[in-house]
Amino acid sequence: MGRAYLHLLRVSLPITLKEFERRLTEFQASAIKDLVSKVAVIVDGDLDQIPKALNALGVLDLGLIARTVAFLGHATSLIKAAEDSVAREEANRGQADPATLVAEITMMLTTIAQSDEPEATA
Repeated sequence: MGRAYLHLLRVSLPITLKEFERRLTEFQASAIKDLVSKVAVIVDGDLDQIPKALNALGVLDLGLIARTVAFLGHATSLIKAAEDSVAREEANRGQADPATLVAEITMMLTTIAQSDEPEATA
């Protein structure tokens, strides 16, 4: 989602959009790729690579993990709020669909016209 569209959302977030943008920039600059590769070494390590896995485990940045989890939580909140906002807009615009309104008016006029026709006498 581009920065230009963030201000268009009318949503309630646990943090301000300015704070979210700051955290997004921080996340983009973080060493998350390095962290994931270290975790992969630990998870995918063979028995003969235990020293390498233990070394990778010892240098994990737990602060980075905590910041990443927090950022992902805020991103999830933003996405959920955006989905809710879009659903509201779709519902509002669906009520103003000209084709639906034309169909309803036509049906009403047809009903009125049929009730005003004199009944045929036999």
